[in-house]
Amino acid sequence: MVVINENLQKIIMIGASVLMTIGIIGISMRLYSTAEIAVNESEKEIVRMNKNYKKSKFIAYDNLDCYGYEVITAMNLIDNEDVDVKVTTIAGEEKTYTKSSRYNVLEEVDSNYINPEGIFEADIEYNANNVVTALMFKQNA
Repeated sequence: MVVINENLQKIIMIGASVLMTIGIIGISMRLYSTAEIAVNESEKEIVRMNKNYKKSKFIAYDNLDCYGYEVITAMNLIDNEDVDVKVTTIAGEEKTYTKSSRYNVLEEVDSNYINPEGIFEADIEYNANNVVTALMFKQNA
């Protein structure tokens, strides 16, 4: 009789251990799935915030009258961006600067010279996905 009770106790212990293990695995899987959803949502939010940040750097130039030195500053902003800077000087010359083609005109007689005190109309060019592709500056005076 004692052997049967001991065997029964072992079976009950093993059964309880199996049920506890299954319960722990179930709870872990539920926690994992909830965490996975939260991580995915957070990742989407970070991507959205990053896009807004990139766009906000250039928003200051939207429909703005600015000086030539601000145009040169804008060119320095694009060092790590896929954004062009298109400049039309008072001489009527239009030149596009990219992160690989830097502004280095020092002679005032050059038609691409940007007068630091000159007044420029600034505008932003967007692509079909509403991503900034270019900053455009046209000199007025």
